[in-house]
Amino acid sequence: MIVQGLSGEAGESGAVTRKKCVDLAKKYLKVSDACAKDFSACHRLNSNADAAIIIKFIDLDQRNLWLTGARGLAAHPKNISICPDLPPIARDLKKDILQKRKDLDSETKNCP
Repeated sequence: MIVQGLSGEAGESGAVTRKKCVDLAKKYLKVSDACAKDFSACHRLNSNADAAIIIKFIDLDQRNLWLTGARGLAAHPKNISICPDLPPIARDLKKDILQKRKDLDSETKNCP
């Protein structure tokens, strides 16, 4: 899973990153039992400030709770997004689909 928009300092330690992710899950995603032991990996994708975070879960049910709770991010004061990680070949496809959706007129977007 990829978390984008969660602020952090350049060169942030993994422990700090994990704590920020757990705090985000508890406060905004309503995953009350979230803890760093749920992750097999959790780190920034690069050492730049505010870099995206990749999280690999031990249990897919826990990952699904986080993804379901992502609706709660609307209440977060910053623009944070959570999405499943995709293989590189699929990332371009996702980007194209999201761009096509963005280009739709509002009437078509809101059509049931």
